[in-house]
Amino acid sequence: MDSFTTNQGNYLDSAVSITEGSWTDTINEGDAYYYYYEAYTSSPAQLYVTLGFDASNDFDVYIVNDLGYIMSSGATFNNPEMAGIWTDTNATYGLVIFAAEGSGSFTLEIVFDIALSVSEGLYTGNTAEIVYYSIEVDAESGPAILDVYLTYDYSVVDFDLYIYEGFGSIVASSEDYDDDEEILLWVTWTTTYVIAVYPYDGGTGSYSLEIEVDQIDVITDGTTNGYLANEEVVFYAYDILSTTSPLQITFDLSFSSSVDYDLALMDLYGEIIATSEGTTNSESLSRAFYAYGTIVVVVYSYSGSGDFSLTIESSEFTPGETNPNDSDDPNDNSTDTVSFTSWLFMTQIIIGIALWTRRRK
Repeated sequence: MDSFTTNQGNYLDSAVSITEGSWTDTINEGDAYYYYYEAYTSSPAQLYVTLGFDASNDFDVYIVNDLGYIMSSGATFNNPEMAGIWTDTNATYGLVIFAAEGSGSFTLEIVFDIALSVSEGLYTGNTAEIVYYSIEVDAESGPAILDVYLTYDYSVVDFDLYIYEGFGSIVASSEDYDDDEEILLWVTWTTTYVIAVYPYDGGTGSYSLEIEVDQIDVITDGTTNGYLANEEVVFYAYDILSTTSPLQITFDLSFSSSVDYDLALMDLYGEIIATSEGTTNSESLSRAFYAYGTIVVVVYSYSGSGDFSLTIESSEFTPGETNPNDSDDPNDNSTDTVSFTSWLFMTQIIIGIALWTRRRK
């Protein structure tokens, strides 16, 4: 990260204190004005600045730390210029206005949004501005799925949904323009996330935000019994431990003839490996896996409530064998073999459910 210096010799200890709000001043070409903003928070918060100016000029804005290093910048040819950072501690930041071309007045808008700390539950609001929520997802006892579901009247306003991790890194998003928004995020260790509800079209409207954290059971070969309510989905993590030879793994799902359950396999990147969506009282999938990793087993109630049994068996696989889920072309094994890369350092992965969703839209 480059150090920011100005031709005016301005430093943080001689900068002018500034607070939230709208500030107007004038600046000459080649000059830099240095302000400082004191942020006080113990929860995730965003410092966001917008610099407006006459279109005949080119002004830039920078956010720097107390050592003068740039943390964010708006240094394009846009008008306005914008910069923003995330923080979760008390700190002092410098705000630098630089007149790259032209002289004149500018307006600096400063917003400091502290995310509302929440837990699982339903939250409602009516807004024309971005609303932030923060939640800590506990994965100490095993992997979890953070499920965030946003409903609104899209004939009135178009909301988008984002999840941030750390200092402003977007790890998941949902940007439908004519439907509700939902994000499911795979979490493998305890992490604090920021959820942003964003009115894309600048309109004002009401929304409902439902947040759930589902702890994921890790299952092995054998039979796992469970229960599903109507249209409920359950996730399991299955670890493929063999690295010496390919494994043929079979997943058999059985249930009452009075319900209709479906079965899917997904990788941790959110890609669906295989699906079984029959209309009988059982579903089955069999695939060959060539490397160790983790897959997600999804059991979904298309209709009805009741018990189910999921049985998993693994055995050595000989390449070229035909398995029960071949495509129409007996020589096409592309859907029957899956090779994984190492995911030992993966912290959270978006789980994109294309054929299933906890709520049919």
